Amino acid sequence: MKTSFGISQIPPMRFGYQVIRDLTPCIQAIGASRVLLIIDKEMRASGLTRPVEEQIMADFPDSEVHVIQESILSFRSIRQVLEATDPERFNTIAGYGGWRCTDMCKVLSIAATNPITAEMVKTGQHLITAHGVPILSIPTTPPNGAEIDDSVMIRDEETGKIHMFTHPFMIPRMTLIDPGLMITIPPDLTASTGLDALSHAIDALISIDASPFSEMYALQGFALLRENIITAFRQPDNIKARYNVALGSLYSALALNMTGSGAVHAMAYPLTSRCSLSHPQASALMLPHVMKYNLPVVPMQFVRMARYLGKPVNGNESDAQLAVEAIIELYQQLDQPIDLRAFRVPRIELDNLVQDALEHESFLARNPRILDNESLRAIYEAAM
Repeated sequence: MKTSFGISQIPPMRFGYQVIRDLTPCIQAIGASRVLLIIDKEMRASGLTRPVEEQIMADFPDSEVHVIQESILSFRSIRQVLEATDPERFNTIAGYGGWRCTDMCKVLSIAATNPITAEMVKTGQHLITAHGVPILSIPTTPPNGAEIDDSVMIRDEETGKIHMFTHPFMIPRMTLIDPGLMITIPPDLTASTGLDALSHAIDALISIDASPFSEMYALQGFALLRENIITAFRQPDNIKARYNVALGSLYSALALNMTGSGAVHAMAYPLTSRCSLSHPQASALMLPHVMKYNLPVVPMQFVRMARYLGKPVNGNESDAQLAVEAIIELYQQLDQPIDLRAFRVPRIELDNLVQDALEHESFLARNPRILDNESLRAIYEAAM
């Protein structure tokens, strides 16, 4: 663990039930009068976005709504939005929905004030010199980090690869996290997003960039998720459980924001881009297998996890395996698969998955155990 560390900037946040009622005052506090609202097609089709759309259009008549059509943010979907509207017309861009709505806001925000192209994103030559249009993030799933960080994940539809695009000018100006918006999440999504958040806490705990600050948030998030995710899964309208899962997810996202993503995400992104698994599904699937690989080099961290997961431990390194067993038991209670066969991921993709994971060098470098071509292949094979 690092004893010298930095703390990343995060946006002002409001967290709690019914904070969505503060939407109009928050927009006014930003100084905005014209809002570009980004939502996704599934939520709009179910009618869940109607109250927010109506409120924004009533209070800010010069606003506009754009619906994201794709399930994964891609260069194509970004081009479609830029062709349909001009982000320079607006003085705030709000994302209401899952992470891809906030990620789209980030790209549109800087596109409004900088000459950005897809090629710049791919090569890392961002050429961003001006702050973008202020972003308001309103997640409707448990926080995964998009609401507080400066990164976006974009799929290149031509190559099938995921590109990470990062710049400090893309951090949201304000975030509203209302657990009440998450009550309508179906059980399967509750489980996968909860396990994804748990992967954030575990990635942060074992990262070589972990610090006392990140560990504090990770352990608190770990505990809240473990104690409440099953109840939220089985009792979707349990307000207390939803609140604690959202709070635990936020703590875990804060921890990962300090350490940076690790091996779980490096191996999950190729599954999302090439095999059409959602990001939460992919992270959840890879978590137990990456844990098994790392267990020999950080056993005492796994002993701590086992204790937080309710396993009787004596404090010996031999108890480390109990953490993996407890995670697998949790998957079983949540009816979640722990292998890729459930999603029919073909073995023919193995070489591509390994090569794509290797390209996330900074993620792999944070892993406590060295990862190379052979070890990544072995982990993927164990998951198949």
